[in-house]
Amino acid sequence: MTTASSSGTRSGLLVVATFVMVALPASQAAPSGPRQFYRINDTGLTRCTRDFMTLTTDCAGTGQDIETGRDVTKPVDRDGHAGFSFVKVCNSGEPAGSGTCSPEPTPGSGPDDWGCVHDRVTGLEWEIKTNDGSERDRNRHFANVGDGAPGDTSAYVFDMNANALCGHADWRVPTTYELQGLLDFDRSGGVPAVDPHWIPNTLADWYWAAEGYFGQERKKTWVVLFKNDYHQGMLYRKRTNRSLVRLVRADAGQSATAPRPLQSASGDQVTDRGAHVVWRRCVEGMTWTGTTCQGREKGYVFSQAILRAQDEAARTGLPWRLPNIKELHTIVDETALAPAIDQETFPVTPKNLHWSSTASTYDPSLIWTVSFVDGRAAPIPNDSIFYLRLVRDE
Repeated sequence: MTTASSSGTRSGLLVVATFVMVALPASQAAPSGPRQFYRINDTGLTRCTRDFMTLTTDCAGTGQDIETGRDVTKPVDRDGHAGFSFVKVCNSGEPAGSGTCSPEPTPGSGPDDWGCVHDRVTGLEWEIKTNDGSERDRNRHFANVGDGAPGDTSAYVFDMNANALCGHADWRVPTTYELQGLLDFDRSGGVPAVDPHWIPNTLADWYWAAEGYFGQERKKTWVVLFKNDYHQGMLYRKRTNRSLVRLVRADAGQSATAPRPLQSASGDQVTDRGAHVVWRRCVEGMTWTGTTCQGREKGYVFSQAILRAQDEAARTGLPWRLPNIKELHTIVDETALAPAIDQETFPVTPKNLHWSSTASTYDPSLIWTVSFVDGRAAPIPNDSIFYLRLVRDE
């Protein structure tokens, strides 16, 4: 069994260092202002584990990811797997079945070829990669320096906007939050972690995110892995390295800033209007004093964390539960370090891993977690002892 303070888990826990904050080049910066919280996609997970050795669809009463969310309420795969909902868009900007855009366009570079996909849940629109050797070919890797040089993400963004991909000129490198939202955690076995019918030509590899790594923004930035396996789901790498990129844009109707969480009358809860959930401000083991969290945070193995959530739901009459991995990642703040969270909203947050309710489909003995040292996401052995922050639907 591994304790929360140990560095001996297979996750490779982080050594915290102190860095000096530097400005990020404007060409590579994430969207300015408060972090944008669009409506969140569910994980797509349709299985759970009861014995941490096998996966099953018999999940009633487990308190795991599969019991809540759109993958339960909207399970039909007609327009996306288990709660996802997509619309194909041609390079011309016309949605599938409109004008000269076929009802079933195929990926390519021509005006009536499939160039983008609109996400009905989040309001985001994503670039679709080709497999034809063109500029948008799925195998093209880029640096992420932001100098406008050929082979850099900044030059690629400029080209796609100059060519008005799918009729728009506001394409950009996505944030970690947006990339996580596209992932389908139901897929495993080395295949890309997206629905291949709606996000084709995706590689099981690392994709660039917009946010720089705290204190080293000019040198390092985040990447997200589009594969569910033993690796970390998110980490950072040097901007001079080469990774894949998938561009994104937001609907014109999307708010440029997110409403800040609203305190409950008692102050011990906050409501996230973007993700439509209510969080406890304190991790379990601590209590809200009216101004901060007090007491000693408590560590749990995963099965104990599930029981704790169920006990709190029964005690309070409110549907408290563990957050799924996407929900848990929404409260990460990449502009902070140790802890990587808004400490005004979530004071005295432990600087270590927190449990989600999402089991790994690669290895059911692993459960997805988020580290609030710097925001990494990774699957971790279920018998490790980590922290718990409860959530419920708004």
